[in-house]
Amino acid sequence: MGSNRRMDHMTWPEFKEAKTRPVIVPIGSTEQHGQHLPIGTDAVLATRVAEDLAERIDGTVLPTLSYGYKSKPLSGGGPLFPGTIDMNGVTVINQMHDVLSELIADGFTKIVVMNAHFENEAFIVEAIDLVTRETGGVATIVETNWWDPVPQSVIDKVFDGLVFPRLGVGACGRHRNFVDAPLCAGTGAHGPYGRGSRCHGEILCPLPCAPR
Repeated sequence: MGSNRRMDHMTWPEFKEAKTRPVIVPIGSTEQHGQHLPIGTDAVLATRVAEDLAERIDGTVLPTLSYGYKSKPLSGGGPLFPGTIDMNGVTVINQMHDVLSELIADGFTKIVVMNAHFENEAFIVEAIDLVTRETGGVATIVETNWWDPVPQSVIDKVFDGLVFPRLGVGACGRHRNFVDAPLCAGTGAHGPYGRGSRCHGEILCPLPCAPR
């Protein structure tokens, strides 16, 4: 992705000129993802999918919000592993609320929140609701998760006929090994199962082209 799509690489006049285009706010988490994926997997995913989307819709990508809400023991492992740094729900709401409010104050009216951490979603929706009420709905704000467009055919291929479990998505099951590892290439994370275990170097679920 060209640096002209990243807010943190822009000057303020360049960012001002971008206000007529969509803006994407990536949000992930900082937590364990098994012994073969980096702690920043969710943040990397949110960033990379946001960058891909920005290319397709002529958008701008904000710096990624890399901390998220507390995971559960059966989704992201909870607080049981070193390196998991969780935020309270009110912190997630307030941070997202303030970012969205500032974007609207700067004149942006087409905003996408790209989430990569399951537990964030309710707090993101709450922040969007608060901002929409406060600003009179002047902006269109869309919240989406990177896994939302995953078709059943991909789930069937990844799980080889097994029942699709929540654990498989949130705690480095085969789904994560197939989808995350190609996107996290270059982070240097690997473990006893090898770098990106079961990863065949392909992304089975490319992001669909969003309407402009």
